[in-house]
Amino acid sequence: MKKIGFTLVEVILAITLIGILFTVGSVVLKQGLDSYATIAQRGAALQAARLPFERMVRELRRCGDDANNGVQNIQTTQIHFTDSNNINTNFNWSGTTLRRGNDTLLDNVTALTFTGFKSDNSQTSSAQQTRRVRIQISVLPTGQTMPITLRSDVFLRNYFYENWQ
Repeated sequence: MKKIGFTLVEVILAITLIGILFTVGSVVLKQGLDSYATIAQRGAALQAARLPFERMVRELRRCGDDANNGVQNIQTTQIHFTDSNNINTNFNWSGTTLRRGNDTLLDNVTALTFTGFKSDNSQTSSAQQTRRVRIQISVLPTGQTMPITLRSDVFLRNYFYENWQ
């Protein structure tokens, strides 16, 4: 009579192979989940940075509407201007925080640069000669080492066409 069943060696071999397959599968699954988490964190950081960035662009673009509002002082990490309500204010970066005046707009900022340009596209630190402002901001998503960078050139209103040829 023939015995039906598996030997101990066959059972151990089957369990070992299944364990190896589950280990490889879990590594692949973990990498996929880690990639998803990284993308989700970068997307959240980008979305959080967009609103303050667009606010800076919009407010600086309105500088130069009339003789009362405009850029008053431009430095690498801050810009002072008179807004459309004729209120003197500024955007500034200190530590890891972007502020408008004393109000916090964004945290986890790793870099912020304001660069002024004259009408001939040469750089200037003179507020009176500034016709275009380049804003570049970098934000570090939580738990990551690679920052997200946003950059825009803002042409101050009513100055763009000055001396246009």
